[in-house]
Amino acid sequence: MDEEHLNLIRSLVWKLHKASGIDWDELFAEASLAYFVKLERYDGKKAIGKKSTWLFTCIRNRLLNFIQKENDNSFLQLEGLESEFLIIEQIPFFELFDALSEDSKIIVNMILKEPHIYLSLPSKMARGLVVRNLIEEMGWIVDRSWKGVRRLKNEINFV
Repeated sequence: MDEEHLNLIRSLVWKLHKASGIDWDELFAEASLAYFVKLERYDGKKAIGKKSTWLFTCIRNRLLNFIQKENDNSFLQLEGLESEFLIIEQIPFFELFDALSEDSKIIVNMILKEPHIYLSLPSKMARGLVVRNLIEEMGWIVDRSWKGVRRLKNEINFV
């Protein structure tokens, strides 16, 4: 793997790690696998654009599919990778709330009971506190708690 492609993969994996919360090493391993598989299939004679652009697109698509399977949902919006033309529509809270998964509704209700606790913290610490409270108060396991928080984030970002 040459340095240009390695940096491209690292950058992509970092953005996707930050957006999805999935372990960086896991995403990097998946991206590396996609890189080597697609590199074997690359045909410079048929290519229209640059090799790095084609590889980036193939790897990004593979990672997005991987993340969707990991999160067990189809809601994902990634900062820095979305379309240039983004239409933002305002949706009343209750319509948004009704569209959430059951776990997401539980998390939102928990936060709304004591919003001052969560709003006073940086976002990462607030998410950690939400997870801890889900485990302690709701009896959820760690995996379900983190997946629930990620899913809620993705569902809200999707809207």
